[in-house]
Parts: sequence; C-alpha cells; structure tokens
Amino acid sequence: MKIITVPKDGEAMVALDYNEASDDQLIEMRLDDREFYAVWESGFFDSLNDTAKVNINDYEDDAITDVEVLKKVVSSGLFEMELGDAELNGLLKQMKELFQEAIVRGTGVFFFF
Repeated sequence: MKIITVPKDGEAMVALDYNEASDDQLIEMRLDDREFYAVWESGFFDSLNDTAKVNINDYEDDAITDVEVLKKVVSSGLFEMELGDAELNGLLKQMKELFQEAIVRGTGVFFFF
C-alpha cells in the first residue's frame, strides 16, 4: 500500500515528522499496488519528479513542502494527463486535490512509497 499524505496544519506536519501524527491530523490517499504501478507506468511520477525536483519512487519516501513548487505542479497540467482509464484519471484528480489542500493549508504533500 502506498500512501500520499497532507498534514492539516503545521502542528500535524511536525507530528508527521516524528511519526506521531494521528489520523485526524492528516488527509490521506491510499494506492494499492495495481493503482500505483498503473500510474507509475504512465510516466506521471517521472514527470512529477522532473517538475518538482524530487525523487518519488517505489520504496522511497519524499515530500514536496515548498508552496511555490506545489503551485508549479498544480499549474503544470500533470494532473490532466489522460491515462486511458476512468479510475486512473480519478486518481490523478484526487492527487490534485491533495496538492490544492497542501497549498491552502501551508503544509506539504508527503509520499510514503
């Protein structure tokens, strides 16, 4: 199971850093292996890595916490990729919503893969 997490506030971000965040402090999206690898094969995460200058990869944890980078990713068109499957396109929409939440909340998007 892969998890993408947005802390709800700065306190939650600190708690997450110490692995002490409670479920009610986080907004989470879970990807099962099939979903993750389908999105991975689409090239979405490679494009995200290039755009945000991060290393989101299988068996890697990473985060995007700079609000300008979060905005850049949202405006890049990455989330509008057509993956040829309504379910997978829905996953991209959910991810975009997480990025938007992180911008509004002043936190970040954390990838636990």
